[in-house]
Amino acid sequence: MKQYINHLDDLLAHTKNGRKETLFQHSQKTLFYFQKLEKEKHLNPIIKQTISRITFKEDYLNETVKEYIYNMFVQAIYLHDIGKINPNFQLKKLKNKIVQGFNYYDTNHSMLSAVVYLDLFWWEIENLNLSRKEIFILRYFAFSFSYCISRHHSQLLNVIGNDKEEKTYINEIENFYDKLRDHPELLRYYKHTKRILDQFPLEKIRNTQKKVYGYLSEFTVFVLNKLCYSSIVSCDFFATQSFMANQDVDIFSLKKEDKVSLFNCYAETSVYQSIQRYKNNKSSFSGDPINKLRSDLFIEADENLQNNLNNHLFFLEAPTGSGKTNTSINLALSLLNNDNTLQKMIYVFPFNTLIEQTKNTLVGIYPQELQKKYPISVINSIEPIINKTKEKQIDETVDYENELLKYQTIQYPFILTSHVNLFNHFFGTNREANLGLVHLSNSVIVLDEIQSYKNELWPAIAELLSEFAHCLNLKIIIMSATLPRIDEFLPDEKHFINLIKNRDYYFNHPLFKERVRLNFELLHLPREELFDRFCEFIDEQGSKRYLFEFIYRSVARDFYDKFCEKYPDKLVVELTGDDNNFYRKEMIDQLNSETKNSFTLKDIIVVATQVIEAGVDIDMDIGFKDISLFDSEEQFLGRINRSCKREGLAYFFNYSDASVLYKKDARLEHDLMKPEYQQALVEKNFKPLYEMAFEWLRPNRNDNLYSQFKALRYKDVETSMRLIDQITVTIYLPYKLKTKDKVIDGEKLWKDYKYLIWDNQLSYAEKKIKLSQKQVEISYFTYTLYLKPGEIPLYSDECIGNIYYISSGSRYMKKDKNTGYYKFDRNKYEQDSGSEFF
Repeated sequence: MKQYINHLDDLLAHTKNGRKETLFQHSQKTLFYFQKLEKEKHLNPIIKQTISRITFKEDYLNETVKEYIYNMFVQAIYLHDIGKINPNFQLKKLKNKIVQGFNYYDTNHSMLSAVVYLDLFWWEIENLNLSRKEIFILRYFAFSFSYCISRHHSQLLNVIGNDKEEKTYINEIENFYDKLRDHPELLRYYKHTKRILDQFPLEKIRNTQKKVYGYLSEFTVFVLNKLCYSSIVSCDFFATQSFMANQDVDIFSLKKEDKVSLFNCYAETSVYQSIQRYKNNKSSFSGDPINKLRSDLFIEADENLQNNLNNHLFFLEAPTGSGKTNTSINLALSLLNNDNTLQKMIYVFPFNTLIEQTKNTLVGIYPQELQKKYPISVINSIEPIINKTKEKQIDETVDYENELLKYQTIQYPFILTSHVNLFNHFFGTNREANLGLVHLSNSVIVLDEIQSYKNELWPAIAELLSEFAHCLNLKIIIMSATLPRIDEFLPDEKHFINLIKNRDYYFNHPLFKERVRLNFELLHLPREELFDRFCEFIDEQGSKRYLFEFIYRSVARDFYDKFCEKYPDKLVVELTGDDNNFYRKEMIDQLNSETKNSFTLKDIIVVATQVIEAGVDIDMDIGFKDISLFDSEEQFLGRINRSCKREGLAYFFNYSDASVLYKKDARLEHDLMKPEYQQALVEKNFKPLYEMAFEWLRPNRNDNLYSQFKALRYKDVETSMRLIDQITVTIYLPYKLKTKDKVIDGEKLWKDYKYLIWDNQLSYAEKKIKLSQKQVEISYFTYTLYLKPGEIPLYSDECIGNIYYISSGSRYMKKDKNTGYYKFDRNKYEQDSGSEFF
């Protein structure tokens, strides 16, 4: 920087309480943290591996070009704030008295940084002894990296336009260049002011991006640029926090001895020990066939993993009740131990209930003392960033800035999060999402139930998981009971490793295949006769644990009311998306309550929607389900006779049209109305069904999506890769909620929440953490509305973010006579609001 900037030692980057940090010091500190990441997180080979995977017209780049791209990548981090040479930024933002006689009021530094970076590298590249093609390629990366610099205080948008009307990065450069020509004093401290003003290559930049981007390997270039942006914002955050706190920021990394300790602790569990005994003595489970079968699956998956440790992607296909969670923990810990570069273990789920269950499993494995050293951290919209009990223990010594930074950069050894959150790191555009991306590298990721999301994304998900895994050195285990082999969309050499070679041995084993007997006799029964038939079954079977699943909440509520009226002496429970987190947890806890190895609630009717299909660990005797998708049917069966200790029965019926809910899903054509699909479900043979869906997906390849990656249209990619399309908002209904320990006043909670939001005395970090600590209780009073594009709730008193507060919310809470808890009366709300919500 000293070669290009005048008065560099007098220019500032930050000030705090009289302390000053020069621009040079901040740039050096940013580079220091990048080098620390390279050392602690093994980042150097990550970046170089990604660059080495780039092709131009399907040819790989030569070593000189690759090395220069790496150099520009590092320099983008180092020079990201060089635009703070803007005299007005020095004068207005930092009160730097070196600046005199300056009257132009633009304090922008990010765009100035990008333009200076482009100017520095454009002419250097021009003088390299390379072919014109190679020079064009390097210019393109100077252009794309400069964009990352320009957005390091905002979010990523679209780099290359889709039409002439769209404002893109080249337009931003043009507009800023006009400012520079009108106000050359913005470049007062840059030694090449004349070169920028007289020779800035606007037209060549435009031609370069047009000529090059269409021939580069789209996914790899996208990953590299996301890594660049993530590295810039992450290292900038670390460096800034270091100055503000006046101390170095720690970067978490697992050492070899740490990983050995974690595995050894797991190896001491009774489950692991019993499997090892069985491995050495096959008769040890002679009287326990279900655990013998689970152990066979555990051992086979482990052996296949050990034989393929150099691979990046694995499939674990196993039936419900086969011990997938325990098997996956062993696999993840084995991968950690066998690769010195791997740093953390990340579990990813579609539902918060699955997150909670897996956390409980991990908490049961690791003692409190070990958890203090290796925190098991949940990252979602509900779990607090700092647990309240921990805050009480350390009282006022909480380092909010450091705790928030750890959370944003996922500095934990065990992380449990959602698919939406993971995809936000991969494809999100805001700074906070991208802070964590670089810290995902060198991780073991266990993905559960990825087929839960829209299947038109499956081909792209397969390619992108493969690309991210190879670039970021991720070891990804995809597991499910109804696993679609999404790697079928990839070339044979890129197929994922199947950890269970003979899946039929497990799926067709009587303990799993015959755990639930299936009955299809209700499928052709008229809708109006179904309720009476349900009641006949209940009267015949007597006291049992019954589960009824419907597709839509309104239908579930209708049948719930009918069952309540028909069976006033039975406990009838409703579980739908209209239940808050408190009610749902209370009901599931009661359903799972046992005395002397027997369920406390032996005679109960549960009426539910698909919220119980996955992520809800309940065990029922007899199930009745409205048909939808075939893997949804299998997920439902996982709630019946889960323990394999009784006789399970499941009946399927056809009441509602599933296409309204599962729009554009290729699986809809293959439902249980056809005998061949009934047989497929009985035989647990999902492959032919998925092949039919794949036949539809292959010719419908989303070329528009691929072009978005090619053109670095970050905002469009984020929208296209969004797992859930539904537009939702949240309403807050205050009332007095009685829990086992206390009464929570919803109105007072809302006032406290608002007070925190508007408390300007708190730092951003302290406010963010304290707000997160309110989220659990806030979720007890919130309900989701599904809206049409452009629609907002018509009936609310005030709004904070995406939460709409209704002061008279208690009028929409209806006391459930069976459970004694209050439930959301959606019908009354819709009548009062005048809106129609699905």
